[in-house]
Amino acid sequence: MVLGINGLGRMGRTILRLALRRGHTIKILNDVAKWEILAYLINFDTTHGSLGNRCECHVFYEGTTQKLKIVYTDKENQEVEQDIIVRNAANPRDIDFGENNNNQAQDIDVMIESSGKFLDSSSLACYLTKGVRKVIMSAPPRDNTPTFVLGVNAHHYNGEKIISNASCTTNCIAPICFILDKHYGIENAVMTTIHSYTNDQNLLDNAHRFDKRRSRSAPNNIIPTSTGAAIGLKKVLPSMEGKIHGQSLRVPVADVSMADLSFYLREEVNLDSLHELLESYAKDSMAGILSLDTKERVSSDFLGSSYSSIIAQDLSIKIGKLVKIMSWYDNETGYANRILDMAEFINRQHQ
Repeated sequence: MVLGINGLGRMGRTILRLALRRGHTIKILNDVAKWEILAYLINFDTTHGSLGNRCECHVFYEGTTQKLKIVYTDKENQEVEQDIIVRNAANPRDIDFGENNNNQAQDIDVMIESSGKFLDSSSLACYLTKGVRKVIMSAPPRDNTPTFVLGVNAHHYNGEKIISNASCTTNCIAPICFILDKHYGIENAVMTTIHSYTNDQNLLDNAHRFDKRRSRSAPNNIIPTSTGAAIGLKKVLPSMEGKIHGQSLRVPVADVSMADLSFYLREEVNLDSLHELLESYAKDSMAGILSLDTKERVSSDFLGSSYSSIIAQDLSIKIGKLVKIMSWYDNETGYANRILDMAEFINRQHQ
C-alpha cells in the first residue's frame, strides 16, 4: 500500500514509524516544521525509543525535490530504506505532489490527514482532485464526514473516499459500548478518560487558546477538561445518542490513558458472564482490537500496545444494574495501529 501523511506531530510520526515497520511505501510527507528537525524526531522518540537499529534519517535534494531518506535495520536484521518526498505546505490544497513533472498523488492509495487542523471533507477534497484515491482523517470530524471504528461499524463502509477514524478514546470505548448495548441494553452511561497530557497543553503555566485549565502546567497537575469522545461515539453507534456524556482528566504521564465507563443497563448482569462475553469478542470479531488484562498492570506496562481497548478485569464493579468498566489504551500506538488497519481495510474495498 502506498501512503501519504499530512501532519508530522505525535500521531503523524507514530503512524509513519509503524507504516515503515509494516512495509508500506510512503510517497509524500507534509508538515510546516523544518525537515531537519522532523528527521531527528522521526529517528528518536522519548516515549517510544529509536526508530530502529543503525538508523539513518536525513534530508537531501534530488534535483529540485527535497526528500527524506530513512534507512534502518528492523528486528529481523533486514535493512529498510525509503526516499520520501517532503513538503512544507500550510494547507492541503497547496501540497505539491509533483516530481520530475509526474503527479505522484496518482500513486497514493490512502492519504492520512493527521495535522488536526483540517477536520471536514470540503477541506480534504483537494486530495482527491489531485489524484489521491482515499483519505483518512485521524481525528473526529467537525462535519458529517462518515466515521468508522474497526470492530464496531466498519462493516458499513461503502467505498466512501473521505472518512474519519474517530479519536483514540472513541476507539477505546466504542467496542465496549457496542457489546453491552447489544447484549444487555444501555439505558445511560457516563465516561471519564484519564488521559496522558498532549501537545495541546503547556509545559509551564501559559495562556491557552480557550481553556483556562489547559493553560496550567501539564506535568504538575491533574487537569479536568473536555473530550469529544462521547460525541464521536454517537457517530459510530447512533443507538447511544442521548445516552452518554463524557469528560477528561489530563494526568502527568506522556502516554497511555484509561477510560472509566459507568453504565446503567436494562437488565442486571453477572460480572463473570460479562467478562466471558467480552473475552469471546476479543478472540473473534474484535481480535487485535479488544483485550482483557488479568495481571493487575499499570499504565507503563501498556506502552507500545497495539490494542484499542484493554479492559482491567479486576477493576470491574457491579451494583444491581449499574456496571463500571475501566479500560487501558496507548493513545498513540494503539490508535496509530487502527489508522493503518483502517487504511488497509478501505484500500481493499471497492478498488
